[in-house]
Amino acid sequence: MLLWGGFLRVTLGLHATWLVNSATHLWGSRRFDTRDDSRNNWWVALVTGGEGWHNNHHAHPVSARHGFAWYEIDPNYWGIWLLAKLGLARKIQGPKFDRANPRPAGI
Repeated sequence: MLLWGGFLRVTLGLHATWLVNSATHLWGSRRFDTRDDSRNNWWVALVTGGEGWHNNHHAHPVSARHGFAWYEIDPNYWGIWLLAKLGLARKIQGPKFDRANPRPAGI
């Protein structure tokens, strides 16, 4: 139980976290023209629960939601949304951009 419930879970969690910062700066598409080389990567988003929409995150870093389009699944945000509906989370920030002219925050 210690092996499967502890060490393996922590190892897989850390590898998924590091995957976001390595793979999404190499492969994927760029929705926003940010100052770095961050990219949106669908298969990293599947593995990490939505964190693969990394270019969206770099463009709008305070947003709790990273999947901006209907096809960008973001289970982590769904969890935050549920917590807000239950009254356990407040002041949830979303992306602030004009859909007709999307730009990164702060530009």
